[in-house]
Amino acid sequence: MPKLSVIADDLTGACDTGCAGVLAGLRTMVILDVQRSQNVDAPWADVIVYNTDSRYLPVDQAARAVAGVVANLPKGMQRPISPPHLVYKKIDSTLRGHPGEELAALMRALGVTCALIVPAFPAQRRTTIDGQVLVNGHPLAQTPFASEVASGDLRSLFGGHGYPVHAISLEDVRGDKDGLAQHMAEQDGIIIADAEFDDDLQLLATAAQACGIQVLCGSAGLAHSLLAPVPKGCKALHSSEAYRLGGPLLMIAGSRHPATLRQIEVARARGVAVMDVPPEFGQTSWSRSSFLKESGARLDDSDPGRNESHLIITTARLDDSPLGKHVIAQHLGLLAADAVERTAPGVILLTGGDVATAVCTALNAHAIELLDELHPGIALGRLADGPHVGLHVITKAGGFGDDETLWQLVKKIGSQMSCLVSDL
Repeated sequence: MPKLSVIADDLTGACDTGCAGVLAGLRTMVILDVQRSQNVDAPWADVIVYNTDSRYLPVDQAARAVAGVVANLPKGMQRPISPPHLVYKKIDSTLRGHPGEELAALMRALGVTCALIVPAFPAQRRTTIDGQVLVNGHPLAQTPFASEVASGDLRSLFGGHGYPVHAISLEDVRGDKDGLAQHMAEQDGIIIADAEFDDDLQLLATAAQACGIQVLCGSAGLAHSLLAPVPKGCKALHSSEAYRLGGPLLMIAGSRHPATLRQIEVARARGVAVMDVPPEFGQTSWSRSSFLKESGARLDDSDPGRNESHLIITTARLDDSPLGKHVIAQHLGLLAADAVERTAPGVILLTGGDVATAVCTALNAHAIELLDELHPGIALGRLADGPHVGLHVITKAGGFGDDETLWQLVKKIGSQMSCLVSDL
């Protein structure tokens, strides 16, 4: 039976949170399609991550999607939850989507009345101070996420759903450890906590476990503290299979976040082939066949040892389409599936949760077995089923990483990076 079930609202978040299990020496499976999850047989999984793909759904549909996952949780993890099993509600570190409504739906479905919320992800410069989420030290309203977020105030987002809200300050987090656990144990409802560094997350995770809180809510940051990593050289992932990442790399960049755009331009400047989809992308006047012919030529006719053997397909220069974000993601998924069939890349890199889901759906895959964390927030896995089973997949949220992140991944793959899973 799994030690932990995670419910995430998008695929890149599901994968980066699932990496907490991998780094703790636990075999981890990400379920891409909750409705068809029964078709995925993973009795070996210690951690199962369910992707509801609900971030951009209407709020009532998002709540129903989360509640629907509870019916698929293993026995003993349904209501009431039986210790020592935990349920983790993964939310966006910048609070996009419907975090308050989704958590409330999960609590009602499980029949619990207490949850700890810590959205901070210090490794990606997301912190929580005085109940406010900051990115690079700036309030959400002053960041590129502002247009997608109703508020950066946790009390506002998680209040009003039928549960009292309690706050734990940074001073209290760093105070007496026994006192922190005792304070949590005395609360009923939703507990929101400040955190600035990974050490703060570890204090909160330890206190939550000490007082028996079994529903936790946050980004990948708290999950990594909840499942303590095993020191390098000591952990065993129950497998001695070697994985080898070789090119060419095919990247489908559906995010237009400024961080991703800068990463693409750095890679372009270093000689990586970049193809921008045209303004008519997805419309009847656009020819996927012609576009793919050109992309295939770039991969097939290049020297495998050079940067040109890798290809990035991006919507970076595409204006807002009248077709809508979801339809554009579906078209990108179909484009990626055809590109995989024609060019047989060694690795696909997907950025943007909706696009990552669309690509995997088009590849007829329902699950990803996670293998490694290449960088905080960047997950490596392989398709666990479907016609392309075994194909290596890297997922990255659009806002994660610095300007060199994508280029560093290209260099690793270009150098035929390899390692033994048992030695990670």
